[in-house]
Amino acid sequence: MTSAPGRRAGRAEHNRAVDIAVFAWEWARNLSGTSWVADDRTVIVERLRLLVDQAADALHGHADSAAAGRAIGEGVVTIGFAAPDALGRTLYLLGTRLPAELGIDPADGVLPQRLASLVGAVGVGFARAAHDRTLAQQDAIRTSDLVARQRAERALRSQLAATNEPAETPGETEPDVEHPAAPVSRTGRVLDTGYRSELPAALERGEVVPYYQPIVALDDERLLGFEALARWEHPVRGTLPPAAFLPDASESELFRALGQRLRTEACETAVSWQREAARPLFVGVNVSPAELRDPALVDDIRDLLDRTGLPPELLHLEITEDVSLTDADLPVLRGLAATGAHLTLDDFGTGLSRLAMLPVLPIHGLKLAGALLDPVRQLPFPAAQAGTDVLVTVTALAQRLGLTTTVEGIENIAEAGLARRLGIDRAQGWHYGHPLPARHVRAYTTWAN
Repeated sequence: MTSAPGRRAGRAEHNRAVDIAVFAWEWARNLSGTSWVADDRTVIVERLRLLVDQAADALHGHADSAAAGRAIGEGVVTIGFAAPDALGRTLYLLGTRLPAELGIDPADGVLPQRLASLVGAVGVGFARAAHDRTLAQQDAIRTSDLVARQRAERALRSQLAATNEPAETPGETEPDVEHPAAPVSRTGRVLDTGYRSELPAALERGEVVPYYQPIVALDDERLLGFEALARWEHPVRGTLPPAAFLPDASESELFRALGQRLRTEACETAVSWQREAARPLFVGVNVSPAELRDPALVDDIRDLLDRTGLPPELLHLEITEDVSLTDADLPVLRGLAATGAHLTLDDFGTGLSRLAMLPVLPIHGLKLAGALLDPVRQLPFPAAQAGTDVLVTVTALAQRLGLTTTVEGIENIAEAGLARRLGIDRAQGWHYGHPLPARHVRAYTTWAN
């Protein structure tokens, strides 16, 4: 068993990692607009995080401040931020914000010396790297010009040598008749692929199965449960996402058969988790718009709980916001809540929200759509701040209504740290795990014990 000092040290290390990641995100926002950088924002933040880690070591006395500063200056230029304004913003953030973000006592007598050495060396490293970058760009221009001339000469010689052979178009390939690309709509949803006509037989063969993505508590990253997500293990095409095969809303019978199959398997699997983890773990399942309009849904859920033996509170029914909820839906929703299952409004913030109905809906939680994080991920600071304000408002509203909040789409430690600071209760996303088939989930449930 880990000792108390060991746990405290581990927690301190975790807090430092979160502080560094959040500072790197803020640094990236401040550098945006000074230069155009081709890298994805996540890549930029990760590279800056490594530089912040070096700065933290220097300020704590674990590394030479001058050497770390030069490496940081060179690193900023290497990422692509070589404008003078980038240097100014970097020096300001490192000199005025970083010590406080790291929780370093300002009364520490050696801090001013370390900080001055670090900041001064950043300027030196930046200047050297920017000079070398300019020379390298000039060499690259000369080299590109020479290569272009050589290619043009070779192309001309080839044309003169060619007599009767037609030239091939570079990059031209035969169309893939056997496996054509699936057509998609303007929103990215796969259009009619022919899969839907195969779906009833696939359900009978047991090819459409739930995959499980973990959901954790943000305060201590404790595993709380999983969301069951439909996947088709197609014998030819491999694993298909729901957008490739979900039936239309008009096909209510097919929707009902699919929903019943997935919920049954998810609940049976969740029962096994309770034995493996030796503590409660819930499973979240989606309820489609077509199913919500079906009066038989309440009886289906009650029968499901009786057959599988899953405690009702461990079944979380996620109602997508694509459903335009009205007063006519309240009897079904109240009937579902009466079974003891927890009701969650899914994808909150992107669909047909009716805030006026929230106080009367018999729901237990809101699942904040990952799209709400998109403005926060934007590097221009005003957009990021506005996105943060939206999340703060939604979280405060949920707390006032006594609703649990879960945020989807968490991709890295910085986003997890931000969600935690905003007071969001739970998180789900690739940072914590990809959706996995049931046979691979045991590693999570064993770890949770």
